[in-house]
Amino acid sequence: MEKRAFFLSLLILLISCLAASGEETLTPKITFSEKSFVAGEVLEGTVIEHTYRVYNKGNGVLRINRINPG
Repeated sequence: MEKRAFFLSLLILLISCLAASGEETLTPKITFSEKSFVAGEVLEGTVIEHTYRVYNKGNGVLRINRINPG
């Protein structure tokens, strides 16, 4: 009886692995055109603007919920 339960469990595991390998997982992959920006020497009161380009190279939805400037 134990052998039968073992083989049945093994068969279920094998079938679930094969089914999962056929499915494409939707995962985002964030990439940046550049990871840092150095403004150099700046006079006090000067406003500096810089644009970071963010790309999603994955196949899932990329959600940016929070940004922490540092």
